Amino acid sequence: MFEFCHEHLKGITFTCIKDEEIIQHRNNKLLDRIENSVAITGTRSFHCFVPVSESNLKCFITSQATEYEIHSTTKAVQITLHTRDSIACVCDGQWWLAEMIDISDINKDVLVTFYPRRSKDSF
Repeated sequence: MFEFCHEHLKGITFTCIKDEEIIQHRNNKLLDRIENSVAITGTRSFHCFVPVSESNLKCFITSQATEYEIHSTTKAVQITLHTRDSIACVCDGQWWLAEMIDISDINKDVLVTFYPRRSKDSF
């Protein structure tokens, strides 16, 4: 078909793209999307999804439903932890500054010492 069009239809530029190239491109794109995707918890029972932003989805029970729930996710960022690093953390609903004393790879947690709390009027 490409040869026929190239020879008989002058004034039009044709490009031949082989099936293998299309399949390879599709597979590469899908792999990239899968590797960069993030699971959004709580969406298993929904049928229709409408992106609202990069991290928010409107989730509908059916594609005809008018009521929806918003589900969000943020992509995890890999960081390297070191002892004596200062961190901000939440304990009992309060933000604290703390110093990491020990890091347990086995338990996947850290031991911290909290810095003393200051009044809201000072740093």
